[in-house]
Amino acid sequence: MPTPEPAAPTTAASRFFHAVTPFGIAWVLLSGLHVLLSRFIAGTAVHDRRVPDWAQLTLGATELSLLAAVVAAAAGIEALLRGWERRKPGAGSRIGALAVRVSLFAGFLLTLGASWGLFQATGHFIDHRTIHFVVSNRHTMMEYVDGTQLARAAVLVALAVAIPIAWTKWGPRLLARIPDRIRGSFGRIVVTLVAFCVVATIAGEALHGRATDTVIDHFVKARYPLSKFYRQRRDFVSGPLVHFLMAGVRSGGDPALGASASRAEIQRRPLVTMDQALAGVDLKSLRKPNVVIVQIDSVRSDHLRVGGSTRDVMPNLDAIAREGRAFVDAVSDATHTNYATPSPFSSNYPMRSKEIHVYPDPPTYPRVFLWDVLKAAGYRTAIASSQDHRWGNMEAYVHTDGVETILQPFKVTQDDALTVDSAIKWVEGVGDAPFLLVVNLQCPHWPWNVPQGWTRPFGKKRDFGWTFVAFPGDKTTEVRNLYADALAYSDQQAGRLFEALKKLGRWDQTIVVATSDHGEAFLEHGFAGHASRLYQECLKVPLVFRGPGVEPGVDSRPAQLVDLAPSVLGLIGLPSHPSFQGFNLFRPDFPAVRTRYTVAQTAFAMQCAIERGGLKLIRDQELELDLMFDLRSDPGETTDLSQTHAAAARDLGWRLSVWRQAQLDYFSTPERYRKEYPPVIVEK
Repeated sequence: MPTPEPAAPTTAASRFFHAVTPFGIAWVLLSGLHVLLSRFIAGTAVHDRRVPDWAQLTLGATELSLLAAVVAAAAGIEALLRGWERRKPGAGSRIGALAVRVSLFAGFLLTLGASWGLFQATGHFIDHRTIHFVVSNRHTMMEYVDGTQLARAAVLVALAVAIPIAWTKWGPRLLARIPDRIRGSFGRIVVTLVAFCVVATIAGEALHGRATDTVIDHFVKARYPLSKFYRQRRDFVSGPLVHFLMAGVRSGGDPALGASASRAEIQRRPLVTMDQALAGVDLKSLRKPNVVIVQIDSVRSDHLRVGGSTRDVMPNLDAIAREGRAFVDAVSDATHTNYATPSPFSSNYPMRSKEIHVYPDPPTYPRVFLWDVLKAAGYRTAIASSQDHRWGNMEAYVHTDGVETILQPFKVTQDDALTVDSAIKWVEGVGDAPFLLVVNLQCPHWPWNVPQGWTRPFGKKRDFGWTFVAFPGDKTTEVRNLYADALAYSDQQAGRLFEALKKLGRWDQTIVVATSDHGEAFLEHGFAGHASRLYQECLKVPLVFRGPGVEPGVDSRPAQLVDLAPSVLGLIGLPSHPSFQGFNLFRPDFPAVRTRYTVAQTAFAMQCAIERGGLKLIRDQELELDLMFDLRSDPGETTDLSQTHAAAARDLGWRLSVWRQAQLDYFSTPERYRKEYPPVIVEK
C-alpha cells in the first residue's frame, strides 16, 4: 500500500517554518561560504590568536546575523514580487519580477565576491571609501587588471546571473519534492541558529564593553584595551557586511583639544598677485640657474649610500649626494602618490578633507606651484612624467598655466627610458633660456617591472605569490632585491639625463634636486607597500640638492618635501611665495625646533602624524588611537610611549589637533580660500 503524502502545514507556525526553507537554504550556503573564506583567507579575525575564544564566536555570529538580515530583506522583496505577479498575471510581470531578482541577487553576490577578493589582495573589505576611490580612478584602475582577474570576474558574473534564473525556473520544483516534515524541521533549525547568532552578537557587544583585559600589538609593544581591540577586529576584519555597515557609522576624528601648556598662533595670509609676490626683485639682474628636479617613485632613503645602504643601488643619485647637500632626515608629506607627488611643488600640506580628497576640476581653492613662480621670473618650464596624472585627478590640480610643456603617458605608466628621452629632447630645444624641468620616474612603483631583456643586478624572476600590501615573510630578501632592481633601473635613466646635461654644457649652471614621493614598507609593521600607515619606512625619502649656491655636505636637520619649492627659490635668490607652507632649508634662521606634519588618507589608512624634537605621534582617525615613538632612540618605531610618557603625548596630540583643524577649517570655508592662502602654524 503506497505511503500517503503528508498533509500540508495547517498552523501558522508550521506555515512559517515551511516558508523559511528556501531562504534558510540561502542563509546556510552564504554562512558556510563565509566560514570557509574566513578560514582560508589570511588576515581575518579567526586567524588572530589575540582574539579570545568568546570573541571569535561573537564576531563570527555578528557577520552571520547581518547575512540573516540580508536574506530576510530578500524574503520580503520576494513576497512583494509574488504579490505583483498574482495581481498582474502575464509574461510582462514574470519577466519584470525575474529582472528584479537577477539584478538584486547578482548585485549582492558580485559585491560580496569583490569585497572578499579585495580583502585577499589588500587586507581590506569594500566600503564607501573604496568605492569612491575606485570610481574616481576607474580609468587607471582598469589598466591594473590582468587576464586572470578578468576571468575570475567573468565567472562570478555568470554565476550571479545564472543562479537566480535557475532558481526561478527549477527551485519551486525541487522544494516541492522535499517532504513537509523535513522542510518544517529545517526551518526550525535555521530559525534557532539565526536566533543564536543574534543573541551571541548582543552578548559580544555587552561583554567587550565590560572587558578589562589588554591586548599587545607586538610590532610596537602597545597595549590596547580589549574593548577597543574587539571593536577594531569587528569593524575591519570580521566580515564584509559588518565592515561596510560600521564604516558608515564610525565617527572617527580628533579628541577634544582641551588645555595645553603649548601655544600656537594660526597665521592667515591674504592672496596676492604674482607681481606683488615678486615685488622688489630685480628679475633682469637675477642669477637664473637652471633647475632639474628628479622625483623617483617609492624610494626609501636607506637605499642610497648616504642613507645607510651597504650596496650601490642608485650610484647616480649617490654621486649627486656626494657633490651636493644631502638631507638625511627628510620625510614625505604623505604615504601615497596623489598627495605626495604634488606637495613638494605647491609647498602645501595635503590635508584638505576628513575623507579621501580627489582634486576638483577645476580646483576651487588657490594653489601656486614652483613652475608658476619661475615662469613669471622668465623660465621655460616642463614636466616629463612616466606617471598617469589622472590618478586622484592630479592633472586638474597640477596642470596650471605656469607649466608650458607636459610630457606624460596616457596609461598607468610608461618606460622611464621614454620619459628621459622626451626630457632630453625638450632641453635640447630650449636654447640658452633658463629652464625648470621636473622629471617623474615610476619603475620603483610596485610591481617593479623592468624592461624585458634588462639585466637585473640584484633580483631574480619571482616564483611566489604577492600583492600590493603583502608577500610571504620568508621572501623579504627576494622582494627587497626586486625592489632594488627597479630603483637601479630608474637611477640608470636619471644618470642618462645628467650625462645629457653635461654634454649640452648646462650641468654647471643647473641646480639638481633628487627626491621621491614616499617610501616603501617591507613588513616592518606587518604590511607591505605604501599608501598605508605613517611609519618611517613609508615616509623617509632622499632629498638632495646639488649645483650653484649649494654647499656640499650631509645635513641632519629635519626636512620635509614641502620645503622643496621654497628651498629652490631661495637658492635662485627669489623670496618664498606667500602661499607656501614649507621652509627654505638654506635660510640662516632655520628654526631650532621644527614641527613636521604628515597625512595618510586611503582605503588602507586614515591617519595624521606630528614629529617634533624627535618625538613622533601617529593618530589613527578610524581606530581613535594615538601611538608615540622617540625616533632618536627608536628609529624603527618598535616601542609605543604614549602611556609611559603621557604628558608628552598629550602635548603632541594637542599640536596635531590644532594643525589638522586649521587645515580643515580653511578648506571647508569658501569665503576664506577665496581671499587667503592655506594657514601656517606659528608655534611659541
